Amino acid sequence: AHCATEGGLGEDISDLPVAGFAPEWMSEKALSIGAYFVASGVTTWMGVGSPVAGSEAVTRIITEGWREKVGAAYYFEPDHVKAVKEALEHIDAKRAALKLEEYNPTRYAKSDTYLPGDYASDEEFAAGALSRSK
Repeated sequence: AHCATEGGLGEDISDLPVAGFAPEWMSEKALSIGAYFVASGVTTWMGVGSPVAGSEAVTRIITEGWREKVGAAYYFEPDHVKAVKEALEHIDAKRAALKLEEYNPTRYAKSDTYLPGDYASDEEFAAGALSRSK
């Protein structure tokens, strides 16, 4: 939290334009690491399915309840496209709240290869259709 306040990026870690993301977590250890992120104030998305989906009360606690207490929530979203969209919307909203300029994905890109987010579709990425060196 000291970095946030001293750096002028809000009053708490939950004010920062960041997100935790584990698209293919495979163990309970990943769940506890994600819970640590959320408890620290970082809204976190886990891929696959929710191990607490059967309990509406627990689901409400890790989303609404934790957001009220620590300013962050824990989401389980097996659809990776939807999860990335939600996380980016979250980051954009945090940037706007801090009055930071809108993110421009081409501003800092300097490498010869494209990242998965640079592709229009999963199929285009799988085919390796793009390269900056061509």
